[in-house]
Amino acid sequence: MVDVAYGFCFYLSGDWLQRLGEDGACQGTTFKGIVSPIIILGPYWFRFMQCMRRYFDTGDRFPHVANAFK
Repeated sequence: MVDVAYGFCFYLSGDWLQRLGEDGACQGTTFKGIVSPIIILGPYWFRFMQCMRRYFDTGDRFPHVANAFK
């Protein structure tokens, strides 16, 4: 998914119009430091929160907390 996001950034920002060797908007710290970690860690965070929600709703510690930390 990071590659898809980079592709959208590359074509929508106009980085493909620059010459080779020039840094564009997608090579900056915003994409590498903010967008990429959100895309990578997002699914793990949502799964963790789903498991913790099941634990708080049911009170069953074993399957839900164990699944949260997998």
